Amino acid sequence: MSNDGGTNVDQIRERAFRLWQEDGCPEGRSLEYWFRAETELANEAAAGEATHAAGTAPAPMEEPPPAPGRGRRRAKSAGAGAAATTAAEEAGSRGAYVQQKRTRRKAEG
Repeated sequence: MSNDGGTNVDQIRERAFRLWQEDGCPEGRSLEYWFRAETELANEAAAGEATHAAGTAPAPMEEPPPAPGRGRRRAKSAGAGAAATTAAEEAGSRGAYVQQKRTRRKAEG
């Protein structure tokens, strides 16, 4: 599934979740993280297109190291808790996506 810019919704969801975790998992800011993720991915895609147009390959992306003191919290076992977290994350991301669409429709008129 893609949004209007061609970025995969799953990519946005994963990036938004990673940004949210990096900021210490604050509550009530799902749209902020969704929009940040969407913007980052769009900028990366635009940079990749510009690089491709120039005839050079983009440099491989490296994942930044975890912030100090947060590395242990991310490591979860792949048990029932991990499945429940994934379902909750997905539901929250869907809610953010729906809210984003509503906001765009209102702005468009």
